[in-house]
Amino acid sequence: MQFFDGRNYRINKVLLSCVGQWPYQTNRSSNAIIIIIVSLAGTQIIAKICGLLSIHNFDLFIDSLSPLVVDLGCAIKLVTCVLRATEIRELFDQIQYDWQLLITSPYIKTLSNYAQGGRTFTLIYAGSFYSALTFFMLVPLQQLLLDSSLNASTRPLLHQVEYYIDMEKYYFPILIHGYLTAIICVSISVAADTMYVIVVQHICGLFMIIGQQLDNLIKTDNLEIDLNPPIKDDKPYENVVNSIRTHKKALRFASLIEAVFSQMFFLMAAVNLLIISMTGVTNKRTLVSDFFSDKENLNFYDNENTRTLCTNGRKNVCYIYGHFLYDCSNISVILYDAAIGI
Repeated sequence: MQFFDGRNYRINKVLLSCVGQWPYQTNRSSNAIIIIIVSLAGTQIIAKICGLLSIHNFDLFIDSLSPLVVDLGCAIKLVTCVLRATEIRELFDQIQYDWQLLITSPYIKTLSNYAQGGRTFTLIYAGSFYSALTFFMLVPLQQLLLDSSLNASTRPLLHQVEYYIDMEKYYFPILIHGYLTAIICVSISVAADTMYVIVVQHICGLFMIIGQQLDNLIKTDNLEIDLNPPIKDDKPYENVVNSIRTHKKALRFASLIEAVFSQMFFLMAAVNLLIISMTGVTNKRTLVSDFFSDKENLNFYDNENTRTLCTNGRKNVCYIYGHFLYDCSNISVILYDAAIGI
C-alpha cells in the first residue's frame, strides 16, 4: 500500500516482505517465501542435529547446541507471525487509519515524531544485526581471503553440521547453505522485533495525543466562558469526547498488540534463559579448566626460579625508585645506590 511506502515505514515493509510476513502481500508470494525459508532452514537444522549426534566432547556439544537454540527462537517468531497474520493486518490497518484521520490535525506532528523514533530504532537494530552477521560470515572465509593454504581437515564452517556426504567435495555448497540460513534467521528476528517496536511507538504517540487534547480542553487566552452552551458549540465537551474515543481506540490497539506478541515473548524468555544457562555452564567449565592449568604451571617452577623472579622484581623496584629520586636530586640517587649496593 502507498501509505507504507513512505519514509517512516518503508524499511519495515521491506523487512517483513523478505520473510513473507507483510500483511498486504499476495498469498502466493507469501506462501512461496515461507516454503523456501522452511526448506532451507529446516534442512540446516537437521544437519545441525546430526552434527550434534557425532560430538563426544561436552564443551563442543554445548557450543554446537547454542545455534540450534537460536534457530528455535527464530522459528518461534516466524510461527507467531504466521498464526497471528489476521491480528497483524488489523494493527497496520489501524495505523493507516489513524494517520489518515489526523492528517489535517495539529497532532499529526506528534504521531510523526514517534513514527520517526521507530524508524531510527529499526535502522540501528537492523544495522547492528546485519553488521555482526557479516563479520560472522567472514570467519570461515578468513583463510581463503588471505590466500592461505587449506587442509581438508581444517576448512571451517559456520556451525557443526553433518550431511553424511563428502564434506570436502561439497564444502562450498554446504557453506552457502549455512550462509543462507544465517541470513534467514537474522532477517526473521529483525523483521519481527522492529515490527513490535513500530506498533508500540504508534500507541505511545496516541497516548501522547490524548494528553495534549486534555491539556487543550479550554483555551486560556479566551476569558469569555459560556457556562451553559449548546452541545454543538461546546468545544471543551467536544475535546473530552474526542479524548475518550481516542483513549478507547488506543486501549483496543494495546490489547491487539498483547494478543499478537505476549506468547511470543513468553517463549523467547524461556529461550534466552536456556542460552544464558548454557553460557554459564561453558564459562564455569572454562574457569575450572584454566584454574587447574595454572596450578600445574605454577608447580612446574622450582624454588630457584621463584627466588630469581623475586630478586629481579626487587631490582626493578629499586630501579624505579632510583629514577624517582633522580628527578628530585642527583645526590639522593648516588646515596641510594650506594646504600643498596647496586
